[in-house]
Amino acid sequence: MTFRALLAAIAGIAISVVIVVKVMGMKGPPVADNPNMVMTQPVLKSPVPLKSGPQPEVLVSEFEWQFGSMALGETRSHDFIFTNRGKGPLTIKMGETTCQCTYGDLKAGEQRVIPPGSSETIKLTWKPTGATDYFSKGAEILTDDPKQPSINLRVTGKVAEQVTVFPGIEWECPEIFESKSVVCRGGLLSTILDSFNVTSVEARGKPLKFEVLPMTPEQLDDSRKSKSGYEIRVTIPPDMDMGAFRFPVHIKTDVPSITEAEGDSGKFVEFDVTVMGVRKGPITFAGPHWLDEKMAVSLGQFELAKGREVSVPMFIRNPPAEGFKLTKPPEVTPSDLKVEIIPDDRGQGKALRCVLKVSYPASGPRVDHQSLNPGRIHLSTNHPGAPEIDLIVYLSSR
Repeated sequence: MTFRALLAAIAGIAISVVIVVKVMGMKGPPVADNPNMVMTQPVLKSPVPLKSGPQPEVLVSEFEWQFGSMALGETRSHDFIFTNRGKGPLTIKMGETTCQCTYGDLKAGEQRVIPPGSSETIKLTWKPTGATDYFSKGAEILTDDPKQPSINLRVTGKVAEQVTVFPGIEWECPEIFESKSVVCRGGLLSTILDSFNVTSVEARGKPLKFEVLPMTPEQLDDSRKSKSGYEIRVTIPPDMDMGAFRFPVHIKTDVPSITEAEGDSGKFVEFDVTVMGVRKGPITFAGPHWLDEKMAVSLGQFELAKGREVSVPMFIRNPPAEGFKLTKPPEVTPSDLKVEIIPDDRGQGKALRCVLKVSYPASGPRVDHQSLNPGRIHLSTNHPGAPEIDLIVYLSSR
């Protein structure tokens, strides 16, 4: 190889390296740093054709807009401004979106031409259909800017109910004894609203005492950094019927229901919760078929053809002089359930011993009363400390 040929080969390699470096170093439109974002790049089925002559140059006001906290059912929009700072007219058209909930006012197939020095606004709108701690939704805009033929616009944020109930729709009370009231606590929170009011709290079927207290800044910060909220205290009196209890409670607020407000119905956000717990008394139940924390008898699962019977020992403190007895037939759910109380001579000290016998006949219909739909036993007795007893029953036939 001659010296001149060698110089030509070296020069060719250098030019190739420069071209590769320049191509690799070209920057497209910015993309989000958040790894959770879905920055899709769909196949361009009908790209805006490029043209010769003076070229357009697109400038976008921003590629991403943060909506922050949105209420479920709320609709929000943001205007992205497209400016043509090139020398030729800029053509834009809608590409694809990442979700049917996201759409722009530039319709599919529609093109807009932006003269040099002028601007157009693209509105991106989203109405969430479910609560989420983070969302990232977007739309693609196609252009004939040779440097940016495809631009992804994106809106982000989180979605929550306007008001939520805590700790859930069931408020469990501390154990109640014979002579002392207890306080059950729950409440309402909002990560969306700076303020709202609880307009009423009512118990259905039992007069209970309620106290509604605004939550302190410290309580709100501990509760998922909520903006506003109330603690609701429910006082349970000691004269409750012995056994398990469940009281429906209805809570009303002054927060307009978003879905209803859009229909101008004037309805507000309301909640139904259940205050639940057990009251212990002068009668103690025991045995393998007794669930003390629930004040419940468990018949478990059984073959319907064989039926099922269980016995639960009862220890009755300070029984009446005439002995312990029922004053009415037991009230039961399901109706085929049979309940008996049988005296047992093996008393312990001042406690009278009896046996609670609960059975379901083989001739009865198929049943399924488990935790979400338990059976019930209501006993009326002659004991002054336990005139009414409410028990839960779990049973399921197969």
